[in-house]
Amino acid sequence: MKKLLFILLLTPLFVNAQTLILQPNGVNGKDALLLSCIPCGYSTINLGNSGDLTSSGWTNGGNDSDVRGIIEFDLSSLPASALITSAYLSLYYNPNPSSTDTGHLTLTGSNESVLQRVTSSWDETTVTWDNQPSTTTLNQVTLPQSISQTQDYTNIDVTNMVQDMVDNPATSFGFLLRLVDETPYKQLTFASSDNMDPNILPKLEINYLDLTSVELVGTNGKPLEVVKIVDFLGRETVEKPNTLLVYVFSDGTTKKVVRFK
Repeated sequence: MKKLLFILLLTPLFVNAQTLILQPNGVNGKDALLLSCIPCGYSTINLGNSGDLTSSGWTNGGNDSDVRGIIEFDLSSLPASALITSAYLSLYYNPNPSSTDTGHLTLTGSNESVLQRVTSSWDETTVTWDNQPSTTTLNQVTLPQSISQTQDYTNIDVTNMVQDMVDNPATSFGFLLRLVDETPYKQLTFASSDNMDPNILPKLEINYLDLTSVELVGTNGKPLEVVKIVDFLGRETVEKPNTLLVYVFSDGTTKKVVRFK
């Protein structure tokens, strides 16, 4: 659930707004390709060092050979109380993919794809199609059909998914990229963090509010000292998250406050 913070009666509020930009390379990035072709032996092959991040429906020797991409960004620097105001993922066209089928392709239909939140852990050096992690469709984001073979998909809005990742770290392990329809022949092909061109590595830009830094101030701009906190029955209590309380301050004023943490 998305974190919210309300301060009633127009109480001045200062919140530490911050931006985190993540664009890891092959050393500190984590992504891989997942290939489905069982007769080809691909479904058990690890491609954690591929320079591609692809969603594809294809064939190999007459056998279905679908491709999915998986990527995880390190969100450990975000505070647990972070309210994500925006999060944008940028994926860039890969001009030199490992496949001979270059560019975004729509030979037999739309290459519309989805980004889903990965809900179980995975290892970049061992993940394959056969042992790929679970995902959820909750707040998944659709990438529309490409309009050119070399299109960059910049500023994909993944705000709700990133908030889900912050709120549920035990079941959040990045993004899975896959076609909506994985029948052949169509694909989106982007650069992964292992790509040799540093200008086209996947990038995640997160803007957030650090709710741990919330501070109430008086009209003189100085912090207010809380004398006591009471509930709506007049009983003195302590600060509680997600509860409407009345704060009594040292200057004699009172404020109705709800803190969501």
